[in-house]
Amino acid sequence: MTNLVDFAPGAPGIPSPQTVARYVTSKSPSTLRIWRFNNQLTTIPHGKTLRLELEAAASVHWSTNQWQDAADVVTRESGLGTHFVDLDTSSLDADQSVVFTFLWTDVDRWENADFTVQLVGK
Repeated sequence: MTNLVDFAPGAPGIPSPQTVARYVTSKSPSTLRIWRFNNQLTTIPHGKTLRLELEAAASVHWSTNQWQDAADVVTRESGLGTHFVDLDTSSLDADQSVVFTFLWTDVDRWENADFTVQLVGK
């Protein structure tokens, strides 16, 4: 890592003292694991939130019991040109899986593929 004292305070691209305290000094871990089409996670640690980040608006059809029951949730715009939804996995057991697919709302078309992410560890 670059030595932060070598930069003038407020220089572009230099993290604020609060950011350094949070991520460097305290090392606050992220509660998220991010799935994207170019980063198709197959496992996440138990207790983490599964964030699905997409390039277009979608309705996410998902299940935790191999489609015996399913739920639908609509993505939100991130403000950064992507759309996302967070799937709360906190109530699931380790070794349980989340399976999901997408209905692309702008074109009313299903993805026609299922994706699975397994929770691991305790």
